Amino acid sequence: MDSRSSRADPAPPSTTTPADSKAAHGQKRNADQLGSHTQLKALQTRYVQAHTAIIKCVGWNSTGSRVATCSTDRLVKIWNPDKLPKTTDVGTSAGPGGVDPRAARMASAASASATQSTASQGGIIMPNSTGSTANGQYVWTLHGHTASVEKLAWDPTHSDRLCTVSLDRTLRQWDYRTTRELWSCDLGISLINVAYSPDGQHVIVGSRDDTIFVVDLVARKVVSRWKEEKTNINEMAWSNAGTHLALSTQRGTVKILERHPKPARPVKAVVYTPNEFSKDDKVGPEKMEISSDESMTFTPVAELESNTSAAYSLAFDPLGRYLCVGGADAICTVFRLGDWIPLKALIKCTKAVRSLSFSHDGRYIALASEDPRIEIECFDPELPSQHYSTWKEQQEFRKRRREEEAELLIPTGFNLQAVNSVAWHPNKLVLAFAGEDKLLRLCS
Repeated sequence: MDSRSSRADPAPPSTTTPADSKAAHGQKRNADQLGSHTQLKALQTRYVQAHTAIIKCVGWNSTGSRVATCSTDRLVKIWNPDKLPKTTDVGTSAGPGGVDPRAARMASAASASATQSTASQGGIIMPNSTGSTANGQYVWTLHGHTASVEKLAWDPTHSDRLCTVSLDRTLRQWDYRTTRELWSCDLGISLINVAYSPDGQHVIVGSRDDTIFVVDLVARKVVSRWKEEKTNINEMAWSNAGTHLALSTQRGTVKILERHPKPARPVKAVVYTPNEFSKDDKVGPEKMEISSDESMTFTPVAELESNTSAAYSLAFDPLGRYLCVGGADAICTVFRLGDWIPLKALIKCTKAVRSLSFSHDGRYIALASEDPRIEIECFDPELPSQHYSTWKEQQEFRKRRREEEAELLIPTGFNLQAVNSVAWHPNKLVLAFAGEDKLLRLCS
């Protein structure tokens, strides 16, 4: 037998053109984007009575293994999300209009009978005295502040360390495993903001009188200090690379400051103290030095007009593309990094946007406001047109995406109170938020 006759016939040449391949790629990408919303719609909300007063801030550590809350009750609490009581928020099935009271009572009764290590009050799980379940400890409480704890920030390089600031004028660094502070200092002014630099070596701290401090956590000293004039600073955020600093202001703008590798001019080191800047006084356990630092010289490079009234919240895209700014006018403005061009205005809320957070892949942004829900935007302000073979296909996809987005919202629950802080998990589509109803909620 001829060996050539045993060979399989060659496949016919492909008739697919480059244009067809391009269109198929675009259709697959569009289907993937629309299909991913299914995961968000299936989110189930668990909640726990976290504090006895209003919760001011919520945040995940760098690995997503812990979530922290701080409150006006002067406490900071660290939670293990995997061991929280499995309580379903029945508010998610009632929609943004409210909650069925009968369903709430039934959920409360079922929770009371199923959970013996915790107390159930109106469907809300209360932590017991030890903060533990049958599976182990799920909450650590940090004591030390003597006034409302306004803000917290996790160390991006260490999953067990965090910093907090309070109206008691102190900045405190903690290791939650020991529930003791590692270091603290009194800056002499009520503090309301704190943000870690990406390298974990510095924190920037904001005060009620708009004085900005840059604190070196390694040397444990203040390396820069200045006061913003003619406006109030509401929030601060570092860029992903740590090269820029964004400050949201009360007049509806965002100041962009650039960090330079060298100081603008040499400054002689002095000792900073809370009151009269006296060398004899001490700040906290040690003297705090103010001196020029090669990595901590800032110069303004832009001031972005983001809102018609006060700009409250800031969030940098984790992929390093955009800066989002939410304000009292219920508008979230998207700026492109580098040239700082405004690309889009997200008008989904009806009240002031208090907090913003990007998902780990940069595709979704959660907006927390005084509305009784969390808005989730499918984030793609620069949707590339090359993935569509025709203009009609592009418009049809945009229409379908808007229909999908209309259903991407999460009711905040029974009391329908304002949400002060929202944060996406650093690795997964899990959302944590908390506010004036004193509950910590996890949507997963």
